[in-house]
Amino acid sequence: MDIKVVNGIESVVVENEFASAVISLLGGHIISFVPKGKKDVLWMSSKSAFVPGTAIRGGVPVCWPWFGDKAPELPKHGFVRNEMWYLRSHSDLPDGSSVVTLEITDKDVKFATPEFPFTLQMTFYIGKHLEMTLTAINDGDVPVTAPAALHTYFAVSDISDVKVYGLENVRFSNRVAGADPALQSESAPLAVDREIDRLYVDTAGTVTVTDAERTIRIEKCGSNTSVVWNPWIDKSAKLPEFDADGYLHMICVEALAAFDDTRVLHPGVPVSITQKISVEE
Repeated sequence: MDIKVVNGIESVVVENEFASAVISLLGGHIISFVPKGKKDVLWMSSKSAFVPGTAIRGGVPVCWPWFGDKAPELPKHGFVRNEMWYLRSHSDLPDGSSVVTLEITDKDVKFATPEFPFTLQMTFYIGKHLEMTLTAINDGDVPVTAPAALHTYFAVSDISDVKVYGLENVRFSNRVAGADPALQSESAPLAVDREIDRLYVDTAGTVTVTDAERTIRIEKCGSNTSVVWNPWIDKSAKLPEFDADGYLHMICVEALAAFDDTRVLHPGVPVSITQKISVEE
């Protein structure tokens, strides 16, 4: 493990017998996970600016302590993805895998005003698979609610070949249709041929994303809600720092603890959300 400057930002660079990874201290944000002999599992926009105070476009943004829009003057998906984190610990395990933990507290925040004192950690297990755990601790004296998400961008060869399995017959809200559309479900695996923004509820099961080259297996814990997102053509053109053809090569499957699934942070009690990603070819 080394600390190197990547895209102008100090980053933790991991290489072991199973995989390599790059974790930016900006946002506590993993931007690359490459299993040995395989392609990167994560999609990154070539237009992402990597400037403190601005979120990275791609990889796995950490959304906290809110998801989506809270107020016009506040950053979308919370403020911690815009801030600089620091390296808390790292270790190489006997089996050849690696563990890295980054941390940020309310005292480290420069680009926002925290509403309560907190300690936030992101722990990354880099091995045969990638496992990410976001842990929040309320350092105050009263309970608070804090939505959280791991907003994972997966790299795919061509979106026209993609199928998403594991959400068949799971109720979802189609957020493209408006703010509060009625819940619905579909019996077939999801194919993407238009803008997709779906909030799946009451689901903690495994999801797989398949394309012509591989299957990505996505497991989670601490989340009963999932988002599947692809901005498609028109929205891609309006998004900041998003490649014009980026929608062709990415899909987001996000582990969420938000909306009706928002967790309460009781003083001093850690609350975590985990996503585990493995690849089959």
